Amino acid sequence: MILGAEWIGDRNRLDEPRPSVGYAPFLFSAGGFLLLLASFGELAEEHTGLAIGYLLVSALELTLLTVRRVRWAFWTGALGCAYLAYLLLFSLPALAQRQVFPGYVLLLPTLALLAFDLAARMRSLGPAWSRPALFLGFLSGLAGWYAALVVGIDQPWEAMTVFLVYALFLLGYAWLDKRPYVSYFASASLAIALCYALIAIEAKRWVIPLVGLGVVYDLAGLGLRRTRGGSSWARIWQISGMVLAALAALTAPLEGGPAAVLGVAVAATLFAAEGFRLRNVWLGFPASLLYFMAYALALLELDLRQPQLYTIAAALLGILIHYLLVRTRNPAAALATGLLAQLILLSTTYIQMLDSQDFQFFFLIFFQALALEIYGLVVRSRSFVLLPIAFLVLSVVTVAFTVLSGIPTVLIIGCTGLLLLGLGILALLLRERLARVTDRWVGRLDNW
Repeated sequence: MILGAEWIGDRNRLDEPRPSVGYAPFLFSAGGFLLLLASFGELAEEHTGLAIGYLLVSALELTLLTVRRVRWAFWTGALGCAYLAYLLLFSLPALAQRQVFPGYVLLLPTLALLAFDLAARMRSLGPAWSRPALFLGFLSGLAGWYAALVVGIDQPWEAMTVFLVYALFLLGYAWLDKRPYVSYFASASLAIALCYALIAIEAKRWVIPLVGLGVVYDLAGLGLRRTRGGSSWARIWQISGMVLAALAALTAPLEGGPAAVLGVAVAATLFAAEGFRLRNVWLGFPASLLYFMAYALALLELDLRQPQLYTIAAALLGILIHYLLVRTRNPAAALATGLLAQLILLSTTYIQMLDSQDFQFFFLIFFQALALEIYGLVVRSRSFVLLPIAFLVLSVVTVAFTVLSGIPTVLIIGCTGLLLLGLGILALLLRERLARVTDRWVGRLDNW
């Protein structure tokens, strides 16, 4: 009886669930590896249909295992097998003869994977379901972009369609998922689609259309800024618009013509308007550079190549930025900008004077230095007083020993020295009146 009871107790213990030994993951991994090896060996070349079947069976088994117990490794393997089976479909003779556009091939799985990622997160299925789909969808999207960009040169209409679908899908993805930064990819896709449309119709002018799309982005951002909670969306679309307009403007020299000049000016205006709206002086740098680019392109169109026409405009823009930096209390940036503007203006005139041996450039550098000194006194900047004086003295010595060798050198240097002393005495006598005048004008311009 005792032995029977013991035997019955042992039998009951045998019926209890025993702990897992942990062999299952190794068996699954080995089986999956053999299936992949069979799919991509000689079987994939000679029997593509059978290789596709192996991959689909692997994807189904891994999916069932994921449903039974969610593991990201199983789900990643299932998605990978299904993706590879899809790609092998296009190597079948029936589809290989059609030569399907690569952008079309990669578009469908990319949209499916990203849509599954969105649905999984909206239904709170967990990261083990959503992240593998997001990762593979992102990689597939990059491959699709690259394929469409490379092959799209020969097939622009197909490439335009692919990027247009990407733009619409990503815009909806960003809106439903409440991730505004995804709109950067949507705006880039739409801009690329416009580029391929221009290539398809063999357009000779591209600056105005691309800058116009940038203006549309910027206006859309301004419109979203008025809505409740639309500040992040507005910032993204305005940044996209300004970046697109600037990139299009940089290609304007390749196009040339009045339309290119107008496009660059419009792009500069976007930066200037946003800088004034935000009271951000740093946006004045790209605005000034683009305005100068438009000005230079206009002069080249008119076949005007006098260096003074370019350097005076560049110096004026630099002085404007210097003043804004001074008013916003950025002394280091103001000093660097002011010195660069003065060197561009004065050094060009001095080099022309040496090269041409023409006395009129001495008068020109004299009046330029005088104007810079007056500005330096108004804004109380020492660099705008010392550097013009140094260039003026250097120019006087150069003229005395080269251009006007017939006039006594002492007379020229002495007259210039007396003139500078007179200006210094005048500034000392009128410094209180100058201070009152400058304070009054600066007070009016403080709220620029």
